[in-house]
Amino acid sequence: MEIWKPVLGYEGLYEVSDQGRVRNNRGLILKDRFKTPMRYRYVVLCKKEKSISSLVLETFVSPRPPKMVVRHLNGNAQDDRLCNLTWGTQSDNILDKIQHGTNNFNDVMIKITNLKTGEVFVGRQRPLSRQLNLNQSSIWQSCNRGWTTKGYKCEYVVTEEE
Repeated sequence: MEIWKPVLGYEGLYEVSDQGRVRNNRGLILKDRFKTPMRYRYVVLCKKEKSISSLVLETFVSPRPPKMVVRHLNGNAQDDRLCNLTWGTQSDNILDKIQHGTNNFNDVMIKITNLKTGEVFVGRQRPLSRQLNLNQSSIWQSCNRGWTTKGYKCEYVVTEEE
């Protein structure tokens, strides 16, 4: 049986379940969306994006401990059930990704647009970063935070198999 609890900081407005679903105070399940190439699920609560996995752990286990991240124990970033989640270090998370074969961050498809010329490059992150002499960390920040890097704008490309 699915268990629902109020979302910390949003009591009376939203609830999250141990099955990784979020609903509003009228009982309507919120539509989740994917933000990153790893396909983590997010919802918008009062105009703020929130990771569903973090909401589940913060509600059912504890607030995020210092320097801890969410670990998906079965390697499926879309499986936000409580039984699949735990807090761990970034090192734990990287080792999990290697073990599950999901450590493909540098191999994701991206689109890079030259803001001056309008030229568009589409391809895998690592080769494009080398081709355009862009730092991979800067590409990540551009894709995830909407920043520009050296006159380029970056976006993730979602393919059908994802």
